[in-house]
Amino acid sequence: MTHRFEGKVAIVTGGSLGIGRSCVEQLAREGAIVVACARRKPKLDELVQRIEAEGGRCKAVALDVNDLDGFARLINDTYDEFQRLDVLINNAPSVKGGMVLDMSIEDWRSNFTASVDSVFVGCREAMRLMQKQGSGSIVNVSSVSSLRAGMAAGAYSASKAAVNQFTACA
Repeated sequence: MTHRFEGKVAIVTGGSLGIGRSCVEQLAREGAIVVACARRKPKLDELVQRIEAEGGRCKAVALDVNDLDGFARLINDTYDEFQRLDVLINNAPSVKGGMVLDMSIEDWRSNFTASVDSVFVGCREAMRLMQKQGSGSIVNVSSVSSLRAGMAAGAYSASKAAVNQFTACA
């Protein structure tokens, strides 16, 4: 295993499951200090324990990225703590599905806050810090649903399409 992320600091949202968890694990194996962010603290704690047992460095932060101010604070607090931010992976999923006729405006907005607004806030805050330090990388995770919408996934598909377009112009 290479150590190409040795001494680097990474934040991964949606870090307790699936793609996010795999990113946390791989970054830690490659030597990064990883801040894993997700809503489920017990799953994060278990992940941190395993990574540390393998010699990696990981910090768990229980946070719902729908708390946009909290997410911005997390990014800035991470920079303050480690004096750098090298990688941000915006992976936190939106989770409200359903048919358009049955969906409330609150559920619609929740999808966009989790998928689009949090990506905007994350990119804005991380870009400011990365520009100051002269380097850094941001990955915004989307979905094939942004291209091929499902009937009960209108809000999810629309929010992921917005992430694609935002990423193309950020």
